[in-house]
Amino acid sequence: MINFGLLIKTGYVVTIFSVILCWAYTRKRNRQLRETVDRFAFSFMKINNHVNPSAKAIRIITDGSGEKKSAKLLREQTLSVREICGRALDQTVIDEYERLSAYMELIEKKCGKSKKLIRQFKDPLWELYYATHLFLAACENNEILTGKDILEQFERYINGQKEYRHELFKRISAAGGKEFLRLSAHYNLFDTEGNPT
Repeated sequence: MINFGLLIKTGYVVTIFSVILCWAYTRKRNRQLRETVDRFAFSFMKINNHVNPSAKAIRIITDGSGEKKSAKLLREQTLSVREICGRALDQTVIDEYERLSAYMELIEKKCGKSKKLIRQFKDPLWELYYATHLFLAACENNEILTGKDILEQFERYINGQKEYRHELFKRISAAGGKEFLRLSAHYNLFDTEGNPT
């Protein structure tokens, strides 16, 4: 005769064991994802710190208006824009951008099909990755700087670093906080009470 009491107890043990395994797997995956996000954030900030070490705001000199608006040639831009674009082509930036691309690919893989992780990590980080890509491509060939939206995105990569870094800060691990603050020291991201500025 079947002992239903033993069968029920076995079912409970298997269920509890399954829940513990799922919890451990999820925790490990989230920890690995956060570590990858840390590396992505550090690469993103290193690229910007290299191309704009003084954290100066820039303004692109343009011709036309609206969608016909385009950047003037690089030689006609201000000295600070020319210097920033020159540093964007350094081997240091190219190497760091390759790492950034690899981290973005890992983040996409680790997020999988989880809508929560995609919304929390992949989508916002993809925007930062795209902003970096557009900025570096435009520094290499400023003829792509046509149209109001693209010009604004280019300028925002330099002028919007505070907002970008606040977005990154929300997503990094606690272990990455010290390095994050070191890389963002000249942006004055927080007031004396630790609130975002």
